[in-house]
Amino acid sequence: MAIGLFMGSLYSHKLIPFLIDAAREIRRMMPGFHLIVAGAGPQQTLVEQVSATGDGGIHYVGPIFGKKRATYLGMASVFLNPGLVGLAILDAFAEGLPVGTTDFEYHSPEIEYLRADQNGLMTQRDPLEYAQAVVALLQDELRLARFRHGALETARSHSIDAMVERFHRGILAWLHSRGKEGHG
Repeated sequence: MAIGLFMGSLYSHKLIPFLIDAAREIRRMMPGFHLIVAGAGPQQTLVEQVSATGDGGIHYVGPIFGKKRATYLGMASVFLNPGLVGLAILDAFAEGLPVGTTDFEYHSPEIEYLRADQNGLMTQRDPLEYAQAVVALLQDELRLARFRHGALETARSHSIDAMVERFHRGILAWLHSRGKEGHG
């Protein structure tokens, strides 16, 4: 059984109807696939309705926080967010989850952390193409393991400690360059 996880706000820029269509396609290709949707927002009713029918193995769990959040991240095989990708990419990477998204024009700057064929997937905005890419990843254990490793490596390089260290080095370099200017 493979589990996809969407965790975030449920609004139009997240492409929730696209996610539902893609999850149905994935389940058609991989009958054991389940999508867990966690979050709240204007498109919550749509997800609740789809979940209530049991259609496509889609399960709505509402907003999640704290240890519950870690539990869902830990049980997933892949993080699916076809629309706007923001800081949740770091949550996914911290748990070793590859991220699947599309070439959506409104991604947040954090989309730069995604490295195609290293820690995630980016497809065109076509639910079938997206589903096929996710299934291909989930069915290739070696590639999935490589992506999981890439996700963890990305998370390590973007940890608070790593960011503080880079900021610290940048300040020191700037101070050093200012000191040379005054003596030249």
